[in-house]
Amino acid sequence: GISARLDSVSSFMTSQWPKKYVQDKSHRARVSLNVIRSILERQVGMLTESRPNIHIKSISGNKAAAHILEEAISGFWEEHSIQQVLTDGIVTAQRNGFAPCYVPYDSSLDFGRGDMSLDFLPPEDVLFDPTIRRAAELQRGDYVIIKRVRTIPNFWDTYPVRGHLVEPESNLSTYEQGGGGQVQSPVTQRLFSVWAKPSNRQTTSQPAAIPRAYEHRLYYRDRTLDAKNPWIPDPSLPDGVRPNYLYPRLRLIVWAGSVVLYDGPSIYWDGRFPVELLDWGIETDHPYGESQVELLRSLQEALNVLVSGTVDNVRLANDPPWITE
Repeated sequence: GISARLDSVSSFMTSQWPKKYVQDKSHRARVSLNVIRSILERQVGMLTESRPNIHIKSISGNKAAAHILEEAISGFWEEHSIQQVLTDGIVTAQRNGFAPCYVPYDSSLDFGRGDMSLDFLPPEDVLFDPTIRRAAELQRGDYVIIKRVRTIPNFWDTYPVRGHLVEPESNLSTYEQGGGGQVQSPVTQRLFSVWAKPSNRQTTSQPAAIPRAYEHRLYYRDRTLDAKNPWIPDPSLPDGVRPNYLYPRLRLIVWAGSVVLYDGPSIYWDGRFPVELLDWGIETDHPYGESQVELLRSLQEALNVLVSGTVDNVRLANDPPWITE
């Protein structure tokens, strides 16, 4: 769940002590040797140090077309920083157990001419068919839901008919301004709200310069038949006919808030969800992988306790306590 994911992120960063030791307010030293980060970074380096060498050869002998396609693929790799994106995805999978990779066609990219993008999304922003038991079986499911944050002007450009009906989300389009003039974005508010001290200063909510809202995309394997022609002749099948689906590939429903922006066939001709799951570890009962941080947490905590005990002993040997009567 979300709490387990937050625990993995804190263990990866700095919180690497058992809770019973954290609650202890004594003078004992608390040394943290961040072995988890070192191990994870080493694994990421081993997986990403070799960059694929793309070479396309034309069967028909059209060397010019092969060269153009090869340069286009190499240019896409550099333009979208695929190497860095893959690194971020692997780190996310190591911390959380899996990382959803979203590969959509976005008509707003490349100055409105459209282009593909490669994004690793937070696990909580992707919802898929619960009958899926392995990450490799995602394409066998019936639906995938993607949630992303987009600006209101981006809705206008992408959906010119109904985009103007989208209203900004209050938690994405406002910020708190304190009496001292300090401004925090919604992201920093969530990050530092845990450590925020009570204050007598009044805060006011101010509208952000760029309003935003959540966009939800449902890719659904709709098996509704065409009412006019529900069956198509197919001599290769035993019954001689096959179903004529209204959405033979996928059905796409896009909404923001209570506004439906699009409801129609998916633009992807292969009929696949534009999502892949990068799972870490081997799990046969669920597609959520196995967190590498969780596997190393007990080792990290034991190492910190042992090293801190050694430091305490050295301090006592160098500066022994004096007892007087």
